[in-house]
Amino acid sequence: MITRTEKQKKIKQIAAVFFYGISAIKFGLFVFYMVHPRYRFDISSTLFFSLIVCGALVIGTCFLTNATSDFAKKRKIIRKTIIVLFAVYVLCLIDLLFFQNRFISEFRFNLDNLELRANFIPFHTIMTYLNAGGRLSINIIITNILGNLLAFAPMGFFLPILFDKMKKFIFYFITILVMLLAVETIQLVFRVGVFDVDDIILNSIGAILVWCVCKSSWCKRLFY
Repeated sequence: MITRTEKQKKIKQIAAVFFYGISAIKFGLFVFYMVHPRYRFDISSTLFFSLIVCGALVIGTCFLTNATSDFAKKRKIIRKTIIVLFAVYVLCLIDLLFFQNRFISEFRFNLDNLELRANFIPFHTIMTYLNAGGRLSINIIITNILGNLLAFAPMGFFLPILFDKMKKFIFYFITILVMLLAVETIQLVFRVGVFDVDDIILNSIGAILVWCVCKSSWCKRLFY
């Protein structure tokens, strides 16, 4: 005869499978819409789909970890979930950085007039936004500054958990810097954006702040 505890465990496992299924279906739809030539995702659509995928995945993991009393198994489940969340985040980041309102077939390697599509003066763009006054919408200013701060911030959470070397600040900082330089260069030479040193500054600040938070004792006990 099935005990009450075993029955509750079975229900939690079924609930976990249900939410994992939702997450997988939504992720499949997200990838389909992202690569299909008839559809173009805007920022809000990308964020909406990613939130559903990640939310369902986290809920499923909560049910699954509650269904087991083995602490080592719980940590293993959580780590696998973090890996999947990281993959979803990277995919969304690639979409937001390179494929917003464009397809891969539209990419063109072009080195003409690079100086017109680049800013190498630190804080020039930031000060332009801050001194814009009524010339620019406050929503545009907040979106650009806050968006750049948040874009790479999750790296400060994911990288130290998934890669031991990233727990050391120097390795983490160099990795982030190389990553940001690569992103800005690709945007510049393929004409899918501009090279802006202020983007690198804001992205770095966001990524470093989250890394510092994740070095706190409570975060280490929970994930490391």
